[in-house]
Amino acid sequence: MSVTPKNTLAALFFLLAVQIASCAFMYKYIESKYPTSISFIQQNLRSSEVTDQFKVNEAKSAGYSEQEISQYLAETNKALFEKNVHNLFFVEVIVFFVCFFVGLGLIILKQKPKT
Repeated sequence: MSVTPKNTLAALFFLLAVQIASCAFMYKYIESKYPTSISFIQQNLRSSEVTDQFKVNEAKSAGYSEQEISQYLAETNKALFEKNVHNLFFVEVIVFFVCFFVGLGLIILKQKPKT
């Protein structure tokens, strides 16, 4: 397969579609890993996964109410969520621009000079 501007542009659009799909899946993963809803956290506060991950029993024994624990976890998760989404966006933009400039370079290199 030879490198032509059409092939290069097709590959760039394919890579862009793959990036958009992967970004959507990673966003959903981050969203499920760090819930930011206080009511959702409060409903799941008694699950073993949440109590092990966030040391809920220690906070209860220290005298904090479930509402305070849920609010703290929601704030903490929101900060982690925003940090991870920012990192995800940053990586996706870098990969996009690298692919774009490599593709653009291939197109420019393969242009035949007009005589």
